[in-house]
Amino acid sequence: MSVRLMTAVFDHSASRLADRLVLLVIADSAHDDGTGCFRGKESIARMAGVSRTTVTEAIGRLEALGEIVVERRPGRSSLYSVVLPGVGQNPAGSVGQNPAQGRPPVRPTPGHPSGRDPLGNSLENRDADNARRQRAEALLRAENEARLAALEADPGGPPPEGLIERLKQGVAP
Repeated sequence: MSVRLMTAVFDHSASRLADRLVLLVIADSAHDDGTGCFRGKESIARMAGVSRTTVTEAIGRLEALGEIVVERRPGRSSLYSVVLPGVGQNPAGSVGQNPAQGRPPVRPTPGHPSGRDPLGNSLENRDADNARRQRAEALLRAENEARLAALEADPGGPPPEGLIERLKQGVAP
């Protein structure tokens, strides 16, 4: 277990959510210099509380971020190395070096030719997600307006306290 390496993940990683959990499991299993994690994907999935598929996808995104290097070993588990500032031979605060390529990791930005954001997500998918979220919010607003109109027109007595205010604010009952 490398507390120093796990601290570097918290301080310097751009990963989020399941990717961060997978990176923390790898860091927990590696040496202080970031090398030597040879856990299998099933074991990583079990420790992170995610599926094997999620681990595979997270490893791909972490590689794209330049935060891990994977040495694939046919017939055996892969060997993972964490590449973050302050880890291994890099002085604290320096840009992590990717030993497999001998250069700093590439961190794509919006508008980058790769079409990916810094977390490796497709910008096209992000735009589609935003459009879906906006449609869902519009439907929720319409449902709240219909509930509000029904409550105001109902002669069956006053609605529960605070319900009309919550509906006007767009909060579902």
